[in-house]
Amino acid sequence: MIQLYLSTPQFKAQIPNWALAFTVAAAFLVAETATPYAREFLLVDPTINHPFTYDERITGPFCLFLVSLIPFAVITACVFVPFQKGIVSNHSKLHLYHVSLLALVIVLSMNGLATDLLKNWIGRPRPDFLARCGAQKMSLEAMSLKFYTAEICTAPLGAAVLEDGFRSCPSGHTSFAFAGLGFLALWCGFQWQVLRTDVLVWRVFVGCIAPIMGAFYIGISRILDYRHHFEDIMFGMLVGLAISVTVFFKFRLVLCTPGSEEEIAKPVLPL
Repeated sequence: MIQLYLSTPQFKAQIPNWALAFTVAAAFLVAETATPYAREFLLVDPTINHPFTYDERITGPFCLFLVSLIPFAVITACVFVPFQKGIVSNHSKLHLYHVSLLALVIVLSMNGLATDLLKNWIGRPRPDFLARCGAQKMSLEAMSLKFYTAEICTAPLGAAVLEDGFRSCPSGHTSFAFAGLGFLALWCGFQWQVLRTDVLVWRVFVGCIAPIMGAFYIGISRILDYRHHFEDIMFGMLVGLAISVTVFFKFRLVLCTPGSEEEIAKPVLPL
C-alpha cells in the first residue's frame, strides 16, 4: 500500500514542499551558528542583572523533543486508530498522514529560521546577561555614566555563553512551543470538529486546550529561569502562532482522491 501511494500524483506533488522543508531546515542550522548583534548595555541595568540558572526547567533539546514528538505521536494515533471516522481508504489515510507530517516539518523549520534570524538581528541581552559578562571592576560613577560593549566582559562562563546572552528576543523555546503545539491544537480541533455542539468536552481539552497550555508553560519557564524578558515571550508566541496558522491553512486546502472507486475530493487538513 505504501509503495502504491508513493507512485501517486498526490505524493509526487508534495516533493517540492519536502525540498523546501529541508532547505529551510539547513538554513536554520546555519542561522543557529551565526554571531548575533551585540548591543551596548548599562552595567547598572537591573533588568539584565539576574543570576545565571544552571539547571533549566526545560532545556533546548528537551523543548525540541516535546514540540516535535508529541504532535507526531498524536497525529499518528489519530490517523491510524481503527475507530477513526471520516477516512474512507488506506490511500486517504496515508495522504493525510504524509501531508500532516510534511506541514509539521515545515512549521518547525520555518519557525527555527525566523526565530534565529530575529534573535541575531535584534541582539537583545538576556535577563542574566551581566552574570554571563562578568564585567571588569570599575567605580560606580563610571558604571552609571555610559553604555558599554562586550569588550569589557571577562566571560566567566565561556565565550559561547556570553555570545548566547545577546539572543534574548524572541524566545526560541516559546516560538517552537506555539509552532509545534499550536499546529497540533489546530490539527486536532479541525479533525475532531471541536466546534460542533455534539462533540464531547474532553476532546476540546485534550486536543486544543492542553497543547496551548503546554506551550504557555514552556514560555513561562523561560521567565522563571531568567533566560527571557516578558516581551521576548510574547514576541516568540506571535512568531510561532503566525507560522503554524499560516502553514496549517495552506495545507488544509490540499485535496486528495481517496481511491479509484470513489472519486471524492476531501481537504487533507482537516477531513
